Amino acid sequence: MIEDEIDLEYCLKSIADYESTGKAYTLDELDEEFDRK
Repeated sequence: MIEDEIDLEYCLKSIADYESTGKAYTLDELDEEFDRK
């Protein structure tokens, strides 16, 4: 249940960020940004 709450928090923050900036990222861009390849 705690993980669901954390996921919801991240989701709501992501939506707010998108609405304020209009910028969305692909999974490839996120992998590159966080050097996860």
